[in-house]
Amino acid sequence: MIVSLDALLPTSGLHASTTYADWVAAHDPGAAGVARDLVEVMHTELGRSYEKPGRFVDAMTARARRLPPAHLPWFWDTVGHRLIGHGGRPGGRAYAAARAAEAEHGLPVDPGYRRANALLFAAGGAMPVKEFGAHQRFLAETLDPAAAHTALEAFLTAWAGSRADLPADLVRRIRASAKAAGHGDGEAARMVGAILSVTRGKSVPEALLTAAELLLTAHPPTDAVRAGLVEVFPTGPTDGGAWLLALIGCGATEAMEAGRVVPQGGLPHWVGQFVRMYQYALQSGGGVSRQPLPAEFLDLIGRLGPRLRTAGIPVAVHTTRYHYQGFDADVLDACLAAGAAVVDPGPETRMPSRGSCRRSPTRC
Repeated sequence: MIVSLDALLPTSGLHASTTYADWVAAHDPGAAGVARDLVEVMHTELGRSYEKPGRFVDAMTARARRLPPAHLPWFWDTVGHRLIGHGGRPGGRAYAAARAAEAEHGLPVDPGYRRANALLFAAGGAMPVKEFGAHQRFLAETLDPAAAHTALEAFLTAWAGSRADLPADLVRRIRASAKAAGHGDGEAARMVGAILSVTRGKSVPEALLTAAELLLTAHPPTDAVRAGLVEVFPTGPTDGGAWLLALIGCGATEAMEAGRVVPQGGLPHWVGQFVRMYQYALQSGGGVSRQPLPAEFLDLIGRLGPRLRTAGIPVAVHTTRYHYQGFDADVLDACLAAGAAVVDPGPETRMPSRGSCRRSPTRC
């Protein structure tokens, strides 16, 4: 029996998913009452474990042991739906449990439902990275190569727009998909650029950015895509260097110099945001400390100088994303050398020592 997607996927919000009860009503009517009760238990138990959703997954694991194998994928998908928004890991555990049950018990899979369900988890930031390869293989096995490539882009675009980090091997997998669909690296570059251009506010593996730099340098994106790429601002323990090199390679920084790409909030805001994001970094042993900003960024300030001056808005180069405030001597020097106005935060903000400036100590 072909399962109706409208009957199975949540229609009134993921937190209220009744996918499991709907499936049981259609395929095992004798157990419909028990399934409805179990869905109500999900609601109650998740409310009780709201601040520690991992406990909810543990409680549902105990419930799942009593269910017939055919029920398990639908049960676990419903658990996962209700966990979306509670952090990616608990929902990801549920998604993985559903797919494991299908594989372990050799259960039939509705391709349309699987694709649509995966999009829900990807968009909700609850798709485990380890499931990426399995889903890509599933698409290749159930669709022709061109359709599989299109479906992969939709899946990854949803993932990129969520809070979840992208896989480090994203470029390699996209190139393989493009090749299978009869395309070359030009199509892979288009897809990589489109996906990265909607990525915001999360860690992006440096291996991914380095691979993207090579591909996008060889096959530069449009200015519309470049405009998205300059807004990525990867989080995590990074100095922004890998991302900046990708921007340089793909022509995004040149487009900013030429005025074809104007970052949100303007160039002064973008320069200040780079400093705010990367002047300090978390350390592996704990705590936060200052780190040198990439030399390419200092050079870029000089190239952006004419537009920074024209903007007439001071650049804030003393703030960080932590509670620390202070000037980076090299950034301050680069701004002054470019003739850009700099925000004066007042005497309480620490000024750099003259000897700390790498570029032109006489200006510090």
